[in-house]
Amino acid sequence: MEKVVQSVIINNNKNFAQNKPYNTLVPVAGELSIGANAEVAVYGGSLSRAPIVIRANKNLQTIAGAAYVGDSENRVELTLDFINSYPNKYQTLQDKILNSAFGAPLQQIDQVGAVDSIKIEIPEGNYTRDNFCNTLSQLANNFIENDINEISLVSSTTNTDFEIGTADVLNEVPYYLDYAETDSEFFMGLRNTKLKAEEILNGPVNQQLFQQRNNTESQYVGVDLVLDSIGSPITHAIYSANATVQAENWNSFLRSDQALIPMLMENASSGDGNYQGEGTFYSFGINMSIEPGTITTSKKQICVGFTNTLYQSEWTATGVPETQTLAVNDVGPVPNLYLSANFVQVYEQEGGGATYISQSYIDIMMADTLNEGGATFNYLSNAGTAGAPFAGLGAIVRLSRIQMPYDLPSDSSDEQPTLTGRYEWRFYAEDYKINNNVFEQGSTIYTKAPRIYYFQLISENGPDRQILYDSKVNGVYINANWLDDGTLFQCVKSARDATEGVSTGFMPIVLFNNTVPADVFFSPQGNFILYQKTNGDFVARQRIGEYTFKTNNTDLANTLGTPLGDTLNNPFDLVIDGTEIERNLPAGNVYNPNAYPVSKTQGGLTNLFSDFNRYNIELNLPIKAFNSTESNVNNIGQKRNIIYNQDPFVQGETTLLASSNIVRNIEPNSLKYLTLNNSAPLNINNLRLQIRRAKTNELATEITDSQIEILIKSDRN
Repeated sequence: MEKVVQSVIINNNKNFAQNKPYNTLVPVAGELSIGANAEVAVYGGSLSRAPIVIRANKNLQTIAGAAYVGDSENRVELTLDFINSYPNKYQTLQDKILNSAFGAPLQQIDQVGAVDSIKIEIPEGNYTRDNFCNTLSQLANNFIENDINEISLVSSTTNTDFEIGTADVLNEVPYYLDYAETDSEFFMGLRNTKLKAEEILNGPVNQQLFQQRNNTESQYVGVDLVLDSIGSPITHAIYSANATVQAENWNSFLRSDQALIPMLMENASSGDGNYQGEGTFYSFGINMSIEPGTITTSKKQICVGFTNTLYQSEWTATGVPETQTLAVNDVGPVPNLYLSANFVQVYEQEGGGATYISQSYIDIMMADTLNEGGATFNYLSNAGTAGAPFAGLGAIVRLSRIQMPYDLPSDSSDEQPTLTGRYEWRFYAEDYKINNNVFEQGSTIYTKAPRIYYFQLISENGPDRQILYDSKVNGVYINANWLDDGTLFQCVKSARDATEGVSTGFMPIVLFNNTVPADVFFSPQGNFILYQKTNGDFVARQRIGEYTFKTNNTDLANTLGTPLGDTLNNPFDLVIDGTEIERNLPAGNVYNPNAYPVSKTQGGLTNLFSDFNRYNIELNLPIKAFNSTESNVNNIGQKRNIIYNQDPFVQGETTLLASSNIVRNIEPNSLKYLTLNNSAPLNINNLRLQIRRAKTNELATEITDSQIEILIKSDRN
């Protein structure tokens, strides 16, 4: 029998009050007559929706080995889980071992930490890419600000609030969820907080006054403080020896009591243009006068380096720094510092008796064992002493001598070499996978963080910043523990006084040798773990080693490109001091919140993806099709009136989709006719078009417009 083909175009008509693009009822003028033995096929059309669609899970499927986050399947939850937050279990166990030399620790920060995650609930909805990213960022940052920051730290030793002296210590997560996009690059992830101008003045970097926290360890010896505005909104602190200092000792000094913040990867060459208040840094000014020291031919020195109160508690006398002589002819006794820059000005006399500066240079010096040469070196494992790196002849090495001027302008008309100017120490972390191990061998414990630190000395004189020394160029690095253990603030018992706690990490110290009061150290600033509020409370800036995205929601997991659920694996178990620890790692991608802007790929998401939803197009015609769905029970499929299954709107990433709406044309590669199995003609008064999610059979409410053309082939009536 002759076949006839009819074309039916179904457009979404917004004038019908009950019509939706995903659920359209089309009245037929008169009747649509379909002959017997009919077949139907989709010829073409188009569907429209937003680039990103987030819907709560319905009929969740149980996935083996996965546990869904949250208590309700109808909620869309996202968790940014902190992995290896500092102080971590390994550090606190080492702290116990270290303290065993002096008795039980006074207090320890709770190993679990005050905060272990950021939890947000995302509204269901249709999103543009920009709106989606801004929504996630705002929700996460509001949670950090309102639900996390200023939570009191707890001591696991006493099960009470953690205190420094009588002041409470409040927790702060100095990270935020950043969203940044250019024409070619996309980033969304946690990054270290950029400090505002007022915070530089009054917050974490304003440590100019070197407040005393520990009664038994001298912080000021023979040093005067003067405050001067110098035409700047920032009050400058100026320090000098309070009298002419004899060359024979380094007994005039001042020390910070706070350790530099660790783990940041930003160096002087990799930042995004604003260095003030970012990265792991300590900046300061040096002003060396032309006036010589106490002898006609003399060498004046100001040494700026790093120690900690744990090591100072091991000095024989609290106000007399330990020193040693370097194994080089032109370097005399120098203070025992983990790392230092010694600013030296040499004076000589002309024949007529006039004094002039013959040399100005900077010696970069470091304790040799900090540059981990062997596979077993570990801070805190050396018989419980922070002074172990200074034992033996040649324990301190000179890494470099920087002669001045170093393409820097001179203040003197006769162009005498001068050290006067502003400088900055900068530390930057890098991944070091060989170091990613923790284990016990016999009675010795070896702990290595999955990173190392390089360091730079930077000159800020003149219009440009200039790197005077970069340890990476020479292959010199510092084992991560030396800086990371600064998070164990006030957790180690003093070797001098068992009633007081001291700290590890890198604390700045400045020492004077053969200087006059006109030789000053001024306006120090740094990025520290702790700072003190005006009410006396301390704020501890929590460090996060890694984090991961977790969600129970299929749409959200697909969009972010993360695994669904919370599956963990155990690559190895370890034992520390008889205590077994399992190291659980997430199955999904792990990111470093300290990596941006050095490495976007390490720091967070660099792509967004499609939700991968497929759509079924259904018509109220007697079509036989079967569709299985995700559900909590076994499902063998349901009979549906499906005439077409539409591929996902976007195949792969959606990063460069700038529009607020996506139109997907329906263009079948070949016509696939489905039989209606009608032995008699059909007369239809209306057609109902429905678009449903293929996995759940839910109406696809995210569809904003639809147009479908179908072909009906049947016997001629």
